[in-house]
Amino acid sequence: MFVERERRIERVHAVWQDQWKVIQLPIFPLPASIDGRPYSSGIECTSMDVVELGERGEEIARRHDADKVFPPKYSAEDFAPFVARYDLNAFEAVYVLPAILGESGDIGRWVGCPDRREFPVRQCNISVGFKIIPVDGLVVRIKLFHQFDGAEYVVVAGRVKELYRNYFHARGEQG
Repeated sequence: MFVERERRIERVHAVWQDQWKVIQLPIFPLPASIDGRPYSSGIECTSMDVVELGERGEEIARRHDADKVFPPKYSAEDFAPFVARYDLNAFEAVYVLPAILGESGDIGRWVGCPDRREFPVRQCNISVGFKIIPVDGLVVRIKLFHQFDGAEYVVVAGRVKELYRNYFHARGEQG
């Protein structure tokens, strides 16, 4: 992990118990395919939900005689395909698949965050929730880390096979 001491950034090797356990959930705009905005490539991270598991960053910094600790760095472009994964056998066309495989740079066309959170906060272990939203294809809504009111993501996954569309229709849903 990285810490700051006397205005210098240093790498500290520490056992798991002495590290800052933090989850960073990037917040994106809605998928461009839903809101219709002009889109060229990539995905924009507009903010970040930061969830501390266990001790706060200040406590970990004090333990290491540091002024502050830094969360691990990662790319929002690398995170978005993780959110977009789904059972591919259910689809006629998987719009997001080329972006997941790194074959295209259009992840922001298919993955984003809604303007408001719909899933409730629950006291539970780490979980992922799905909500099927009928649009032109299957849109999946995912909430990570319910107990911390973690970020929600919207994924325009693809067009589902007729068998699954019929199942959704039989349940009174569109799909």
